[in-house]
Amino acid sequence: MSIRAGGIDFVSKPYDPLILLEKIRRALRLTDPGNFRELTRKGCTLDLHLSVIRYSGREAELTRNEFRILYYFFMNSGKVIGKEELLEKLWNDRFYLDENVLMVNMTRLKHKLREIGITHLLENIRGKGWKL
Repeated sequence: MSIRAGGIDFVSKPYDPLILLEKIRRALRLTDPGNFRELTRKGCTLDLHLSVIRYSGREAELTRNEFRILYYFFMNSGKVIGKEELLEKLWNDRFYLDENVLMVNMTRLKHKLREIGITHLLENIRGKGWKL
């Protein structure tokens, strides 16, 4: 049952404590965020450690907000994401932020992407938002 629910390993009773400890160590190594450095979508690579986007041998350094926006799109690839969702998920305080803050960051991000030749990554869905 636990493997079907998404578990990566199973230990049956009675279990050997040494085997259990080794399985725990293995599971922790597999889930360590330090093991995941890059995400790739549509030929573009987002470096999670350096906050850099790479494409065709070129790269652009991203600000904190630009990185957060792009990371959210990478993690929700194929989903249309609107302004309200971005404000709520990335800043957690949409009532105190003006929509212009988001639009300025999106404009700067798109400009950086175009500078390194990325024109196909973010698609504008008229009246709804953007999609990766």
